[in-house]
Amino acid sequence: MTRNPPAWTGARVILAFLLFCFARAVCAEQGLPGDSGCTYHSVTLSLIPRVSTTHGHSRPLANLSINLLVGKHFALRGVEIGGITNVQESYARGLQIAGIANVAGGNVRGIQSAGIVNVAGQTVRGIQGAGVINIAGNSLIGTQASLIGCISGNDVRGSQTAGIFAIARRSVEGFQGSYVISISGAGAIGAQTSGIMSISGGDVEGLQCAGIGSIAGGTIEGIQAAGIFAVAPQVRGAQFGMFTAADSVFGLQVGFVNRSKRPEGYPVGLINCVEGVPIKVGFVVDESAGSYVELTTGSLHTHGIVALGGRILATPQTQAVGLGVGLHFQKTRHYWNIDAITYGNFAADSGGEGAISALRFVLGIPVNRHLDLFAGGRMNLFVSETGTGAALAPWSLYKGTTRGRYVRVWPGLTGGVRVSL
Repeated sequence: MTRNPPAWTGARVILAFLLFCFARAVCAEQGLPGDSGCTYHSVTLSLIPRVSTTHGHSRPLANLSINLLVGKHFALRGVEIGGITNVQESYARGLQIAGIANVAGGNVRGIQSAGIVNVAGQTVRGIQGAGVINIAGNSLIGTQASLIGCISGNDVRGSQTAGIFAIARRSVEGFQGSYVISISGAGAIGAQTSGIMSISGGDVEGLQCAGIGSIAGGTIEGIQAAGIFAVAPQVRGAQFGMFTAADSVFGLQVGFVNRSKRPEGYPVGLINCVEGVPIKVGFVVDESAGSYVELTTGSLHTHGIVALGGRILATPQTQAVGLGVGLHFQKTRHYWNIDAITYGNFAADSGGEGAISALRFVLGIPVNRHLDLFAGGRMNLFVSETGTGAALAPWSLYKGTTRGRYVRVWPGLTGGVRVSL
């Protein structure tokens, strides 16, 4: 049996679709609101509006419209194909295809597809696809997609996708995405994503993310993430970014620098600026003869640690920078901390360099309002390509070589004093 060539198969599918749209439009009910005084045309042909089979007719309403250059009618209920531009003074129901632009002064229910621009003066229920820009004067209930921009003059109930900007004057319920900037004037429910900036003027329920910055004017109930900064008045969920900021956080903040005005949240970062929770500076020693100055910042539950020091008074001398995070459990007269910290550029043995990662369990006892004493145990992991770490401690639970790197594991002790600023 001979198979039809793919080109013929595609042409037959397109023809069947056009015939379906035409039949549906011809059989559709007459007399929609605003149709009074219209003249109905099953088929119209146009070169330009003044050279057309509908020229001179009052308020022409077309079912199948073919426009070689530019066509203009009162309304469409069916299929319209134009070489350059299709214009409907009122609504368009069905399919509009144009080389450059489709314009409908009222609602669009169906599909608008154009090489440059699609414009609907009112609500779009369906799909707008254009090479440059799509505009819905009122709400969008469906999908907009273009290489440059998508604009909805009111709400979006569906999706907006654009190469540069996607803008909804009011809320977005569904998806809004662009490679540069996404803007929702009132809020977003679902997802708002952008390659550079995502901005919501109100609450966000779901996901807001961007390559550089995410900004919400209201509450985040879900996840707010950005490559550089994430900002919201209130977060009920999680914030991720190099810099995160919120007035109040009931959830997680993850960044190099986290800021909040209330201490209930869980910031995980190196520097945490939380109003009402003091910054602490401590002096810490451990079993490897290391001594460090530590800066501890955080909330009532979590904190970040930055440490400077090393085996300054031991032989061989070493220098180290430590970064870590921890959990804080406050009791009536004391507290427990569980900290995970890594010290980098730690020179061990004779010139050997490696890294020590330590898991610490410490008990803290406040002496007064500004001074704490603490002590506890820790488990250490040393990894190096050039040294064995023998000078760090004379005992080990494990020592050996893994993938060309020397590894040691040993238990130890730590203690010190912290001053609250």
